[in-house]
Amino acid sequence: MNGSKEDTAARNECISGLIQKLEFIYPEENCEKLAQSLINAFQGSTPRHSTLVDSQSWDQQDCFVIT
Repeated sequence: MNGSKEDTAARNECISGLIQKLEFIYPEENCEKLAQSLINAFQGSTPRHSTLVDSQSWDQQDCFVIT
């Protein structure tokens, strides 16, 4: 993605759809943050660990397993 308005809109649409699916599978999680971590994992920009609201730690490997 080169940062264009179209890329941003496509990313937001992807994240929105992913959030809906994750909310069904993981109703107790912060699915917005988890979706962002999953997208970042596919782009290779996920930090080693991401902490969700409940302080549960998710790393890049967790993101790949979820998908």
